[in-house]
Amino acid sequence: MEKLSTLSFASFSRWLLAGLSMLLFGGAVIAAAPALPEGEALRTLVVGKWKFKLEHKIIKGSGVTEYKADGTMTSKGSIEVLGETTPIEIEGKWTIKGTKLSWEVTKTNDPELFAIGEKHTEQILSIDAKAMRYRDDDGMIWDEERLTQQP
Repeated sequence: MEKLSTLSFASFSRWLLAGLSMLLFGGAVIAAAPALPEGEALRTLVVGKWKFKLEHKIIKGSGVTEYKADGTMTSKGSIEVLGETTPIEIEGKWTIKGTKLSWEVTKTNDPELFAIGEKHTEQILSIDAKAMRYRDDDGMIWDEERLTQQP
């Protein structure tokens, strides 16, 4: 009888440990990856001013992009390539489909870098009141910091 209760206790202990592990680690995964809103809910979160900074190989850049509620956008900043800095000013229009942000250039100060009619689509990976992370159409991951409160 003693041997049976020891085996039962050992089995129960393993089962309990496995269950607790699932709760603890499973809960952590769920908490770390909240559901990303889509469509209009995501569009509302994107509206505002965002600070961007890029450092990739020989390219550096920084500036501010504003996504307006009317579907227009402006982006002002600079790009540095091999020590030569070029100011960038873009105007455009933007939309959200699912979890993708698409934008098109309608006006630019440098058509060699950003041509009128040029289109880009970014997969938003996460967004909240302070930050947005997305993957651009070249596969680069961008992190942007919100500068204005949500409307």
